[in-house]
Amino acid sequence: MTEKPDQGKQAPATSRQRAKGENYNLSGDFHGAVINIKSTILSNDEVKDIENLPPEPGEAPFQGLQYFDEQDAGRFFGRELLVAKIVARLASTRFLAVIGASGSGKSSVVRAGVLPALRSGERLADGGLPPTDSGQWDIRIFTPSAHPLEALAASLTRDSESVSAAAAMRSDLEQDHHALALSARRLLSQTGRKHLLLVIDQFEEIFTQCKQEAER
Repeated sequence: MTEKPDQGKQAPATSRQRAKGENYNLSGDFHGAVINIKSTILSNDEVKDIENLPPEPGEAPFQGLQYFDEQDAGRFFGRELLVAKIVARLASTRFLAVIGASGSGKSSVVRAGVLPALRSGERLADGGLPPTDSGQWDIRIFTPSAHPLEALAASLTRDSESVSAAAAMRSDLEQDHHALALSARRLLSQTGRKHLLLVIDQFEEIFTQCKQEAER
């Protein structure tokens, strides 16, 4: 026999019956859950304050908001197949755009994944190999900033002993749209390399930071 609820009393509200906008204090239960998690991670007998624990020795494996660079290749994981796909595309095209949402790791993939793979020439995650002699490519990388031609000129003349080389290069780039191709050929003849790979990191800065239409 089922007892009917007292008509003069309001039955407890279930989660589906709760009025819209009604607030509930779950801090006690949540606090207990956090304590249980801490107990499981650290000790079943004693709860310690995680925030006050000293940092582990050695270099942190995560960069935070900073991208992974070539020197970080040894601790850059999880994008091996993407790296292999990009490297394979470089064997058949002269222009390749790596596109993705802000913060998705584009710079890290290129800097800590693609470039080390090209330099090493070793077999990739998909079983393929980088382009022939990619370890001998002359690789230049720059970020456009507000003055992309200046940044490009500095990258192309980084090995020059002349303090005016970058300024002269920028002037050439401003005056002649063939200057980049001519400069690349001259650079390769000087270095003895067969290919020049020019990496433009943060390419969108050409439009978001550069204010001079002619320089774009």
